[in-house]
Amino acid sequence: MYFLLQAGLLLQQERGDYIGARALFDQALKANPKDMATLNNMGLLLEEGFGDDDAAESIFKRAVEVSPNDVATLCNYGGFLKHTRGDGEAAVAMFKRAAAVDVELAKKCMREQDARIAARQAAQVDS
Repeated sequence: MYFLLQAGLLLQQERGDYIGARALFDQALKANPKDMATLNNMGLLLEEGFGDDDAAESIFKRAVEVSPNDVATLCNYGGFLKHTRGDGEAAVAMFKRAAAVDVELAKKCMREQDARIAARQAAQVDS
């Protein structure tokens, strides 16, 4: 399963092959539906790669149900709520939950998220 996740990330990040990445993430989730790394990456892929916000939100919700104290999941879902759904109140609640678990890791995740969003916005301007 780890191999499927890593291969999917390679396809997504290095080759821009979102369809191939999604197929590998799907296989990994069939093998282990509760794998947090795969759930997180699938949610991000559905949101950023496919623009399928409803499917992304479903995955993020599932990830939070599976592991309610996973900082990366809480931050990713919070970022989705803030930037994609425009729900600042719900986003703040997710970020607070993440900070309650590990404030330093939550800060790091939020910085990485801000950088990812800025890069996505810059790419849209260049298009």
